[in-house]
Parts: sequence; structure tokens; C-alpha cells
Amino acid sequence: MAGIALKSCKNFANGRCNYGKKCKFSHDPQTPCFLFQTRKSCPKGTKCVFSHAISPSTPAAGPSTADQDYETRFRQWTYLIPRENRGHRVQQRVPDPAAFFEAGLKLMTASDAGGRQRLIKKLSSDEGSTMIKVLVETMDDGQDDRSVLKTFHGPVVSFYLTITHPEVASSLVLERPLETIYNFLYGNGGHRGAQAFRFTVKAITLALVASDDGQVENPDFFLTPCLATLERTIELNQGAQLQQDLIVVVESISGSVAPIALLP
Repeated sequence: MAGIALKSCKNFANGRCNYGKKCKFSHDPQTPCFLFQTRKSCPKGTKCVFSHAISPSTPAAGPSTADQDYETRFRQWTYLIPRENRGHRVQQRVPDPAAFFEAGLKLMTASDAGGRQRLIKKLSSDEGSTMIKVLVETMDDGQDDRSVLKTFHGPVVSFYLTITHPEVASSLVLERPLETIYNFLYGNGGHRGAQAFRFTVKAITLALVASDDGQVENPDFFLTPCLATLERTIELNQGAQLQQDLIVVVESISGSVAPIALLP
């Protein structure tokens, strides 16, 4: 039909089309070969009856190498989420929040807008919430200082950096998924948030001491995402009655970071 681009005829290319002019596929030598621009390519080479010219308007077949790399890394990241045991006798993997959130941050920083959206939406799902819950359970401010700093500088800061990433925080598409994440972090009655930020206060205090000793070059690296996460969590839950523990946490964290303003 006039005005409609026809695909090349596979049978004609193989010398066995019986429809002639009545064929609904093209027999025109100028028609792009149906195999040439696929991954298999055309085995006939220069003997092919159809065109092997590359048209600028023709999209490349298949995903790019970068897309394939992202897909592989995304699947590896989601594989770190333990799957629900549906009665099968399969040993469940122990959740590893450090590996999960640190890999998530690396994936986030290497992604385009679509990749970032996919990652945040995964974090806002039931599976992602499970990993956030596991992370908060590891945020025990009763641990020794070394363990607190290890957890803080590993999965905790990675999590805060991921959800406060500038391209994520400014995305209209991600407003609802982010609200889901912050509301889950706050938890029922603010209990989960109180535990998370009590730990964060202790870790910040220890990290600032390490910074004064020259062990940490730039405290803003961890301060900014921590404060942004706390602020957004409280902002989204300001209609709820803040738990007393969380109020104490806010006052403590304000006192911890106040000296930073006095630094040159």
C-alpha cells in the first residue's frame, strides 16, 4: 500500500516466494534487509537481495552495552533481597544490608533518570521496605564505637545518600515512592525513626570527633544526607504526634552539628 513501508520478504530473500506482486512483503532491493540490523546479522553478505545500508533513522537493534550493564547490576542488586520461602526446602539467605545499600548507592550514581526511578521504586516496595527494616535493626546505639562507625559509614550513609540524591529529591515522578520510604522509616508512632536517628546522632558525634582528629576529611559528606533525611522524615509526619524519643533526637542532633557552623 502506498505510503506504508513494507518489511522485506523472508521467502523472497531465500528464493522461494510464490506470491509475486501479490506478496504483502517487499521484494524491492532498496528495502532494508530484515536480518542485517539484528544481532544475528545477515549471513548472505553482499549476495543478499535486500539493502544492507544503515539508515540513520533506523534505531539500533537491541539494548546498548550500557543498558545491558545496568540491567545486570540491577538484577545482582535485587538478588541481595531475601526471597520469601514458599514452602520449598531452600535455605534462606541472611539479609546483608551493608552489601545491599552500598551496592544500591553505586548503582544510583551510575544510572540515568530511568535507572534512578527504577531503583527508588524498588526501595519503596515491600521488598525494599524489608531491607530498610533490617538496616534499622542493625542501627543499635548500644554497640561499641568502632561498630557504630562501621555501620554508619557503610550502609547507613549509603542509604541516606541514595534517598537524598539531588536528582531523586527533585523528581516529580518519585515524590510518592520517596514519601513511602520516609514514612516507613518513621514507622508506627515514630519508633523506627527514633531508633534510626538515635543511632545517627551517636554516629555523627563519633564521626565529628574523628574529623577533628583528621581521620575524616569532609564531614559534610555524611552530615548533609543525614540532616536532609531527618528533616524530610519529620516534615512528612508533622501531622502525627512526634514521639518524645524523636524530639530528644532532634534536639541532640541539633546540638551535635551546631559547632560545625563555627568552623572556618
